[in-house]
Amino acid sequence: AAAPSSAGLVTETKDVPKVDEPQAGGTMVDEPQTGGTQSEAPLLEAPQPESSLPVVQTQSPGNPLAGLLNAIAVIASGVLAGLYGTSRQEKEALQSVVSSVNHLQTTLTLTYFIILADILV
Repeated sequence: AAAPSSAGLVTETKDVPKVDEPQAGGTMVDEPQTGGTQSEAPLLEAPQPESSLPVVQTQSPGNPLAGLLNAIAVIASGVLAGLYGTSRQEKEALQSVVSSVNHLQTTLTLTYFIILADILV
């Protein structure tokens, strides 16, 4: 019998962690296929994903407007912070005015009752 050519054929000699799983050709890794008078039959090379290789992640091109949108967001947050500070100052001023009016109302009410008591006595 003529010997097969070695183009596209390899003899499996490396250690594989999963020994009991069949390869793509249907043969076991640790039991080489024997046929007729050959001591070892070469296995067809089949592409197999190897989990030991690092996963390479490619980055897709980003949004071209991302920089502009980030700049707008920064400016908007500064404007909102300024408006919040101004509104707090206005709130404190209004609370001061309300407190003064309440104090004035209490004073006027007491004065009214004192005058009314003097008239009735």
